[in-house]
Amino acid sequence: MGFRFRRSIRVAPGVKLNLGRKSASVSVGTRGLWYTTGTSGQRVTAGIPGTGLSYTTLLRRSLSIWAPAAIALLVAVAVIAATL
Repeated sequence: MGFRFRRSIRVAPGVKLNLGRKSASVSVGTRGLWYTTGTSGQRVTAGIPGTGLSYTTLLRRSLSIWAPAAIALLVAVAVIAATL
């Protein structure tokens, strides 16, 4: 197993710059829901704050017509989880 390097820098409220050894990305979102785009592709992460549980989906270019539906579903899950 090798060493990994990852650094996350808060640029503005709700915006982070993520740096790794071989890649970089920008994340936009709030606690429980993040959209990330970078050199490794685009992904949406939804989680239940305080539990350590989250779900991440990779948005592929060939499936880009489904991206709005996937984002809407993850937003709904995050909103429901935030009310629990």
